[in-house]
Amino acid sequence: MSTLLNRRFAVWVVAAACVACARTPAPDLDAERAALLQTEHDFAAETAARGGDGWADYFMEDGVMFPPSGRVEGREAIREAMRDAFTPGVPSLLWEPETAVVGAAGDVGYTIGRWQSVAKTAAGADTVRATGNYVSFWRKDAGGYWRVAVDIGNRDAAAP
Repeated sequence: MSTLLNRRFAVWVVAAACVACARTPAPDLDAERAALLQTEHDFAAETAARGGDGWADYFMEDGVMFPPSGRVEGREAIREAMRDAFTPGVPSLLWEPETAVVGAAGDVGYTIGRWQSVAKTAAGADTVRATGNYVSFWRKDAGGYWRVAVDIGNRDAAAP
């Protein structure tokens, strides 16, 4: 008799789990896309304000960055590689996402956009040194925050 009760209980547990899974609401992809775009804007603002630390803090612990040559793996290695690339409080790299796409589960996505490297002239005016494209692949971390998993950029060809 206890075997029959155990089987009925097991069937009930499986059925309850199926019902719970079926009731899990689908993510609001428009809201996730908006959140990803906002995170990209925050990423740019933090990088401008805090330099390499602001840049690195937006990467996953195991994030990967492809600079003009080579590959840098891991948030701390990225922080070290970018430490001298940015001066805190001086926006030297500006970027703007043009597109954001979020996967069906709402936990991965990518952004595509344009970047420009800016420097100050001796007179204090901004001058654009280089421009290009980028794609950043994002995923949510354990806390539900969007983080860069992979960042890739290229430079526009020089004008003839």
